Amino acid sequence: MELLLKGALLVNGITEAEVKKCGHDMNILVEKACKIMPNADHTRLKMVIDRAPKLVERRYQIKNYKRTELGQIMMDAQYVAGEVLRQFTDRDVRVSLAGESASGRDYSQRYYPSL
Repeated sequence: MELLLKGALLVNGITEAEVKKCGHDMNILVEKACKIMPNADHTRLKMVIDRAPKLVERRYQIKNYKRTELGQIMMDAQYVAGEVLRQFTDRDVRVSLAGESASGRDYSQRYYPSL
Protein backbone atom coordinates (compact mmCIF):
# COMPACT_ATOMS: atom_id res chain seq x y z
CA MET A 1 0.00 0.00 0.00
CA GLU A 2 2.85 2.34 0.84
CA LEU A 3 4.50 1.85 -2.54
CA LEU A 4 1.23 2.42 -4.39
CA LEU A 5 0.71 5.74 -2.61
CA LYS A 6 4.31 6.78 -3.20
CA GLY A 7 3.98 5.84 -6.86
CA ALA A 8 0.84 7.97 -7.15
CA LEU A 9 2.72 10.94 -5.75
CA LEU A 10 5.66 10.45 -8.10
CA VAL A 11 3.44 10.06 -11.17
CA ASN A 12 1.81 13.37 -10.30
CA GLY A 13 5.07 15.28 -10.20
CA ILE A 14 5.92 15.17 -6.50
CA THR A 15 9.69 14.96 -6.29
CA GLU A 16 11.42 11.90 -4.96
CA ALA A 17 12.92 14.04 -2.19
CA GLU A 18 9.43 15.15 -1.09
CA VAL A 19 8.16 11.58 -1.16
CA LYS A 20 11.12 10.41 0.92
CA LYS A 21 10.30 13.07 3.53
CA CYS A 22 7.06 11.18 4.18
CA GLY A 23 9.07 8.18 5.31
CA HIS A 24 6.86 5.17 6.01
CA ASP A 25 3.97 7.24 7.43
CA MET A 26 1.05 6.01 5.37
CA ASN A 27 -1.32 8.54 6.93
CA ILE A 28 0.78 11.39 5.51
CA LEU A 29 1.06 9.58 2.18
CA VAL A 30 -2.69 9.04 1.88
CA GLU A 31 -3.38 12.70 2.75
CA LYS A 32 -1.01 13.86 0.01
CA ALA A 33 -2.36 11.29 -2.45
CA CYS A 34 -5.95 12.38 -1.84
CA LYS A 35 -5.00 15.95 -2.72
CA ILE A 36 -3.73 14.87 -6.15
CA MET A 37 -6.46 12.28 -6.82
CA PRO A 38 -9.74 14.24 -6.65
CA ASN A 39 -11.83 11.37 -8.04
CA ALA A 40 -10.61 8.77 -5.55
CA ASP A 41 -12.80 7.65 -2.68
CA HIS A 42 -10.93 9.58 0.02
CA THR A 43 -13.04 8.35 2.92
CA ARG A 44 -12.45 4.68 2.15
CA LEU A 45 -8.77 5.15 1.29
CA LYS A 46 -8.11 6.88 4.61
CA MET A 47 -10.12 4.27 6.52
CA VAL A 48 -8.20 1.38 4.95
CA ILE A 49 -4.82 3.02 5.53
CA ASP A 50 -5.74 3.85 9.11
CA ARG A 51 -6.58 0.24 9.94
CA ALA A 52 -3.55 -1.23 8.13
CA PRO A 53 -1.03 -2.82 10.48
CA LYS A 54 1.97 -0.62 11.25
CA LEU A 55 4.45 -3.23 10.11
CA VAL A 56 7.46 -0.93 9.78
CA GLU A 57 7.29 -0.06 13.48
CA ARG A 58 7.43 -3.69 14.50
CA ARG A 59 9.10 -5.40 11.58
CA TYR A 60 11.32 -7.51 13.85
CA GLN A 61 8.48 -8.80 16.01
CA ILE A 62 6.64 -11.96 15.08
CA LYS A 63 2.87 -11.67 14.90
CA ASN A 64 0.72 -14.69 14.30
CA TYR A 65 -2.10 -13.27 12.23
CA LYS A 66 -5.39 -15.12 12.06
CA ARG A 67 -6.51 -16.22 8.63
CA THR A 68 -9.27 -13.61 8.67
CA GLU A 69 -6.81 -10.85 9.61
CA LEU A 70 -4.55 -11.78 6.69
CA GLY A 71 -7.55 -11.81 4.40
CA GLN A 72 -8.54 -8.33 5.54
CA ILE A 73 -5.01 -6.99 4.96
CA MET A 74 -4.85 -8.54 1.49
CA MET A 75 -8.30 -7.27 0.46
CA ASP A 76 -7.43 -3.80 1.73
CA ALA A 77 -4.18 -3.82 -0.27
CA GLN A 78 -6.11 -4.89 -3.36
CA TYR A 79 -8.61 -2.09 -2.78
CA VAL A 80 -5.84 0.53 -2.50
CA ALA A 81 -4.21 -0.82 -5.67
CA GLY A 82 -7.46 -0.61 -7.62
CA GLU A 83 -8.37 2.83 -6.31
CA VAL A 84 -4.93 4.29 -7.05
CA LEU A 85 -4.51 2.69 -10.48
CA ARG A 86 -8.01 3.75 -11.54
CA GLN A 87 -6.87 7.36 -11.22
CA PHE A 88 -4.21 6.95 -13.91
CA THR A 89 -5.88 4.73 -16.48
CA ASP A 90 -9.10 4.57 -18.41
CA ARG A 91 -9.78 1.12 -16.93
CA ASP A 92 -12.69 0.94 -14.52
CA VAL A 93 -14.78 -2.22 -14.63
CA ARG A 94 -17.27 -0.70 -12.17
CA VAL A 95 -18.45 1.67 -14.92
CA SER A 96 -19.59 -1.32 -16.98
CA LEU A 97 -21.54 -2.77 -14.05
CA ALA A 98 -24.28 -0.16 -14.03
CA GLY A 99 -27.71 -1.33 -13.01
CA GLU A 100 -28.83 -4.39 -11.11
CA SER A 101 -27.63 -7.95 -11.59
CA ALA A 102 -29.92 -10.96 -11.94
CA SER A 103 -29.72 -11.31 -8.14
CA GLY A 104 -30.94 -7.72 -7.71
CA ARG A 105 -27.63 -6.37 -6.41
CA ASP A 106 -26.37 -3.05 -7.78
CA TYR A 107 -22.70 -3.65 -8.52
CA SER A 108 -22.03 -0.07 -9.60
CA GLN A 109 -22.05 0.78 -5.88
CA ARG A 110 -19.05 -0.13 -3.76
CA TYR A 111 -19.62 -2.86 -1.17
CA TYR A 112 -16.04 -3.23 0.02
CA PRO A 113 -14.63 -1.83 2.11
CA SER A 114 -17.82 -1.02 3.90
CA LEU A 115 -18.05 2.24 5.77
